[in-house]
Amino acid sequence: MPYPENWSQLQKDAFTWYYGFSQFIATAAIMLNSKYYTLLLSAFPIQIAALLMTCVRKSIMTSVGWHVFYLISLILAFVTTVDDFRGLAETLLLGVPLYCLRRYGRVSKYLLWGAVSVILPLAVELD
Repeated sequence: MPYPENWSQLQKDAFTWYYGFSQFIATAAIMLNSKYYTLLLSAFPIQIAALLMTCVRKSIMTSVGWHVFYLISLILAFVTTVDDFRGLAETLLLGVPLYCLRRYGRVSKYLLWGAVSVILPLAVELD
């Protein structure tokens, strides 16, 4: 979805950063949470984004509206997925370093999540 023309580069970068960060946090939350509804809640932003794109295409809303509602859907998915402080801490302890490795270290996302999917079950088993 294109950004509005009147947005500064700083606004665009902030939204882009948050979208990428949210994807890593959502993936971490899913991998750490054993509740099945977590998978469904994480799909909400994906589905609402498609609906909002249709609304923009049919001139029912602007691209600003798309970005605002998508941002809200990401926040809601995060808040409802992580239901206690321990879950929040675990999610951030996994998601933030992985995000930093991907964003700033340019490590392959396949390598990162592949390693997590092998190591995490072993670590949970030892717990």
